[in-house]
Amino acid sequence: MVVKKSHLLFLTCSLFMIVAQTACVKKQASEIIIETNFDRGSLGPTRVINDSLVKAQTIHWIKKDMVGNQFYWFYFKISNVKGKKIRFELNNMAGTYRGKPHRIMTGICKPVISYDNNNWDRIFDTHFDAESKIFTFRHTFEEDQAWIAYAHPYPKSRGDDLIKELQSMNADIEVIGQSNEGNNIHMLTFPPKAKYSSDKKVVLVMALQHASEDCGGYFAEGMIEAIQESQNYSDKFIYKIIPMMNPDGLYFGVSRYNYNMEDLNSEWDDDLTDEKNLPVEPEVLAVKNWQKDWNEEGGKIDLWVDIHSHSQKAGDCAIIFGDEQLHLLAEKINNYWPIRTNFRRPGSRSGGGGSTPDSSTDTMNTLKLTMELSQSHNGDGVFLNIDDYKLHGKYFVKTIDEFFSEKSR
Repeated sequence: MVVKKSHLLFLTCSLFMIVAQTACVKKQASEIIIETNFDRGSLGPTRVINDSLVKAQTIHWIKKDMVGNQFYWFYFKISNVKGKKIRFELNNMAGTYRGKPHRIMTGICKPVISYDNNNWDRIFDTHFDAESKIFTFRHTFEEDQAWIAYAHPYPKSRGDDLIKELQSMNADIEVIGQSNEGNNIHMLTFPPKAKYSSDKKVVLVMALQHASEDCGGYFAEGMIEAIQESQNYSDKFIYKIIPMMNPDGLYFGVSRYNYNMEDLNSEWDDDLTDEKNLPVEPEVLAVKNWQKDWNEEGGKIDLWVDIHSHSQKAGDCAIIFGDEQLHLLAEKINNYWPIRTNFRRPGSRSGGGGSTPDSSTDTMNTLKLTMELSQSHNGDGVFLNIDDYKLHGKYFVKTIDEFFSEKSR
């Protein structure tokens, strides 16, 4: 059989095109893919330079009054990475807090990584260049897909699942209001249906006012577990717990603010001394309205706990700000938790004061406590995980019991 030269050329070209197309398909199949279209996901403009370098920017969330710029939260899924050592560069990692320069990233900021979006480890190969404002981290991937976040994420869906689980146990759950986006603000009461009684201490706990301070959600879970496991708390206490103050900010992957770009922590005096910033955000208004009704029914609040967190303060793990009497509480929790807790007066707080309870009405006889948990290490270089946050919450319940027992002597 004679094959003409033109036929050979055609066959050769066809074969080359098939091989080239196959190679192209294989190349596309191995390209790095980054996604954020899920609950709590967040990352700004991103460029995959090659298989070993990704350059990106976090989203800079601008406060409604234009004097705040929060930037640090990131949480993304990355695929087609097994066996690859990738360098991530996040630039422009600086913002504004209360009109002043704000830098979050430091040497102790270690992102977290998971291969199942549930069990998390730390990425320790990190560097922050203070001059260029570039945060760099490197990781060699063991699996083909992974999730990476600024800190252990607490998605809105987890808070929703907590409520569903408690509902199945016939817990006392009240919807006290709704967020800007129509998500419910839940309050849990332990023991169920408890009415105010002067022989019981009332403890109000709020978690997750600030999106990106996610470990507070796990802390609240730990408190709830401890209360449920306790045999005698109902004889001494009424707990009112709001486990998720800012569901919108969590869901949309915001840093600090709610989805209306307001700092809920600065909203508590808007109808008192700061009328220019009215109206009060609905998440805060829900608590204020509940508090008003509670007071009108003759109730009071003995201890108001506002749970926050930080990831960058090398000298501190957990910090309690509040009345001098709370110095004793800080000392007592150190008897249980292997993570150092320090006490500071509100005036020593960096960045200013005016945290939640300080700016609220009808709390003259209320002990007001702001807790800043660490999302990094325990003060001695041991980095924390979700179990640690929950354990701290459990011990906090025990500490509150001991604190009031000693205070009443």
